[in-house]
Amino acid sequence: ASEAGIISSMIPEIKHELNFDYKTEGIVAASPDYGIVPGGIMAIFAFQCFPTYNCLVVVMFGTSLATFACAVRPSKDNLIMARAVGGFFWAHAATLYPVWIDQYGGSTERRTMWLAGMNVSLLVGILTGYIVGGI
Repeated sequence: ASEAGIISSMIPEIKHELNFDYKTEGIVAASPDYGIVPGGIMAIFAFQCFPTYNCLVVVMFGTSLATFACAVRPSKDNLIMARAVGGFFWAHAATLYPVWIDQYGGSTERRTMWLAGMNVSLLVGILTGYIVGGI
């Protein structure tokens, strides 16, 4: 989630550094959406075929790997790819975390708190990204 805040707050610097125009800025901003829809659909099938925990582990590593690839070789195309792959895996996480919490969260009250915590962590991640990007 912090990626969304960092990219948003640093887009003027990124735009200048990677030398892209207004159209490309829109493509970069929208690129997570390219992965969200197919990722959400695939998450349904992943949930049916694999244990939720294993899917979530793959999601975390996949997002980290895409981000690392962009950091090692920064370019417009790698940034778009990393954000699209991040969106793809984020859709899996958004689909599978509630399932995982429902399976292992305990009582109804505890599951409610876990879900609230997951939602708060998303917002805290975005806010943290804005803070880090603004420094």
